[in-house]
Amino acid sequence: MTTDFGVLGTVQVRHGEAPIVIGATMVRRLLAVLLCRPGRAVAVPTLIEALWGDAPPPGSHKTVQVYVRRLRQLIGEQGRIAYGPGGYAVVVAPGELDALRFAELTADARAAVERGSLEAARTLFRQGLALWRGPAFADIEEPLLVAAEARRLEEEHLRVHEDCAAVTLALGRHDEVSAELAPLAALHPYRERLSALLMLALCHTGRRAEALEIYHRTSTALREELGVAPGRLLRSVHEAVLDDGAVTLPSEALPAVRHTFGADPVSPHFLPPDLADFAGRQEQAEALRRTLAAGASMAVVVGGAGTGKTALAVHVAHRLREQFPDGQLYAELGGSGDRPVAPGRLLGRFLVPLGADCRTLPVTPEERQEAYRALTAARRVLVILDDAASEAQVRPLIPSGPHCAVLVTSRRRLSALSARTTMRLSVLDPAAAQELFARVAGEPGADEWAAAEIVRLCDRLPLALRIAGARVAGDEHLSLTRLASRLRAEPSRLDELTAGDLSVRDRLRSSYAALAEPTRRAYRLLGLLDVPDFASWVPAALLDVSLEEAEALIEELLDVHLLDCTGADACGRPRYRLSDLLRLHARERAAAEEPPELRAGAVRRAIGGWLALAEAADRSLPERLTWDIGGVAARWYMKPARARGLVLDALDWFDVERAAIRACVAQAAASGQHELAWELAARSVNYYAARGLHEDWADTHERALRACRHADNLWGEEIMARNLATLRTARLTAEL
Repeated sequence: MTTDFGVLGTVQVRHGEAPIVIGATMVRRLLAVLLCRPGRAVAVPTLIEALWGDAPPPGSHKTVQVYVRRLRQLIGEQGRIAYGPGGYAVVVAPGELDALRFAELTADARAAVERGSLEAARTLFRQGLALWRGPAFADIEEPLLVAAEARRLEEEHLRVHEDCAAVTLALGRHDEVSAELAPLAALHPYRERLSALLMLALCHTGRRAEALEIYHRTSTALREELGVAPGRLLRSVHEAVLDDGAVTLPSEALPAVRHTFGADPVSPHFLPPDLADFAGRQEQAEALRRTLAAGASMAVVVGGAGTGKTALAVHVAHRLREQFPDGQLYAELGGSGDRPVAPGRLLGRFLVPLGADCRTLPVTPEERQEAYRALTAARRVLVILDDAASEAQVRPLIPSGPHCAVLVTSRRRLSALSARTTMRLSVLDPAAAQELFARVAGEPGADEWAAAEIVRLCDRLPLALRIAGARVAGDEHLSLTRLASRLRAEPSRLDELTAGDLSVRDRLRSSYAALAEPTRRAYRLLGLLDVPDFASWVPAALLDVSLEEAEALIEELLDVHLLDCTGADACGRPRYRLSDLLRLHARERAAAEEPPELRAGAVRRAIGGWLALAEAADRSLPERLTWDIGGVAARWYMKPARARGLVLDALDWFDVERAAIRACVAQAAASGQHELAWELAARSVNYYAARGLHEDWADTHERALRACRHADNLWGEEIMARNLATLRTARLTAEL
C-alpha cells in the first residue's frame, strides 16, 4: 500500500484510501516544512526557525527530534523521514506527492505543445489542475518557508490555468475558456495574460463589449495601482478587438516551450542546494569567490576524500549567481571511481539546458563540443565540474566564452590544467573543525571535552565531522560522551562514521578502487605500521622492492591523497604519514586481501629496515655507552651507498626517527617479534644516553624486556636488564 502526501490544499497524508490524522499543530507544521523540499535535507536550524521563529525554546534541537519521532510513528514507514548531515528529509517519489505530480504533468503538457499535440496537452493540463483541492498549504500559516513555497505553487497554478486556457482557445473551445477564466480574472486583475485570454474567448463568443470592459478594468488597475501601462500582449489583443476583425491567438499567449538550438538564450541554474550549515572554510570560500568574480577562467579545488571539496564549490557557486547570470551548470564526473563519465555524454546533458533541441542533438563528441562552444561563446556561464578524473576529461567541458568560468574539484592533482588558482584542501584546523561539528551537532554545552575528543578522533576531516554531528543531532539517546567512547575503539571507528548514505569508508573505498594493484598493496601494507610518520624507504622494505619503485608508488598515493607529505625532516628529506582514518581503512583492506603470514613478513622487513639503519647510525655516534652486542633478528638492507647517505649525521637521523623507533619497538614486542624489539632498543641506547632521553630509554627497554621474558629469550632479557641498570645509574648521576 502506497503512502500519498498532499499540499495542494490542506496538508494530507494517506495510506491508500485511509487518511493519517496528524492532530498536533507543530508536527503538522514540521511535515509541511519538509514537504516544501521533498527529497532534500532541511537543516535543523532551518526547522527550528520555521517552527518557532526568532524565539526558539531551550532545548529546541531535542524538541525537533521528539516531533520527528512522533511524525515517524504516525506515518509508520521506516526510512520515510530520513536524517543525514544536511538535516531531515521526507523521502517521496514523484507519484507520492501531489505537488510533484502536478509539476510532472504540466511539464509533459508543455512538451506536448512543443510537439504540436494540443489535445494531449489540454488533457495533461487539466489532470494537473484536478489535483488542487484548495490553496496550497491551506492549513499552515506561520512558517516563512512554507509561505514562500505556497506562493510559488499558487503562481504556477495560475500559470497552468493560463496555459490550459491558451491551448483550449487554440482548439477552438472558446465557451469553456470564458466560463473558467472569468472568476480568476476578477480575483487577479493585474495578470495581463489572463485578461488577454479571457478577452479572446469573449470576443470569439460574440461578447465584444465584455472583452473591452475587461481591458478597461485591467489597464485601469495597472495604471492606478501599479503605475505601469499594459504590456504588448494585452495591447495587441485590445487593438484586434477594436478593429472588429478576425481575432487570432498571439503566439506569445501559448505555453512557453523549450528553446531550440540557435534560438534566444536560456539561463539554466542547476546547482545542488547549498549547505545551510556550511562552516569551517569561510576564508577559502571568500578567496575562491573573489578569484572567479575577478575574471579568472578556471579554478581547481584539490583534496582527499571527505575534505569538503564539493561543499566548498557549490557554496561558492551560489554566491556567484549575479556574476554569471546566463547560467550555472553542474556535473558529477565520477573521477574517484573506476568508471569516470565520458565528456561527450556530459556535453549532451549540458546542451539541452543551454538551448539545444533535444531532438537534433549532435551525435559525435566533436560535434557536441562545437555546439557547446557556440552556445557559450557570448554568455556568462559558470560550470562546476565535480570529482574530475583527469585533465583530458575536463578540457572538452571548458566553455569558450571569455566571460565564462570553470570550477573543478578533484582528488587528483590536475597540474596540466591552466588554472588561475589551485586550492588544496586538507583537514580543518582545530578551531574550524570545532565550529563545523558544533554547527551540525548543536552546541556541545557541558560536553566540550567530549566534543573536542570527537573532533580529534575524526581526524578533523569535514565528512567525518558532519557524519558524527549528524548522528548526535539525529539520535536523542546518543550523547557526545557515548559517541566519543565508541570512536575510540579503532576496529569499529569506520563503522561509527556512517550516517544514511554518507560513509567515510565508502569515500575511501572509491579512491582505493581507482588505483592500480601495486599502489593498492603499498597503501594497505603501510596501514600495518604503528609509526607516526616514515621516510620513502619504508614502502620499499614493506614490499621488498627498490627505492625507485617505492618512490613511484608514493607519488601515486600522494596524487590521490591517500598519503600525506608532512614536509622535510631535519635532514632535508620528505616524511610521509597516513592519517588515523586512512590507516584504519588501509589496515582493513590488508586484513581482507593479504594472508596473515604476508602481513607479518612485511612488518618484519620494515622494522628490520629501521634496525639496519639504527645499527649503522649507532656505529657513527661520537660517544658510546655500550658495546656492539647483536642478536639474530633479520635486517632489511638497502644499497650501502643509500644507507650511508641516510645516516651521514647519526644524531640527526636518530632525532628524525625517534618516534618511529619507539613505535616499532612497541609493535614488535606486542606481536611477539622479541628479537627485533630488543635489538632495536639496544641499538638506540647510545643515542638515548647522548640526548638524555631517559623516558624513551625506559619505555623501549621495558617493553622489549617483557617480550623476551615471555619468549624465554635469555640473551635479550640479559641485555635489556643490563641497559636498564645503566639507565638507573644515569638517572642517579643526573640527580646528584
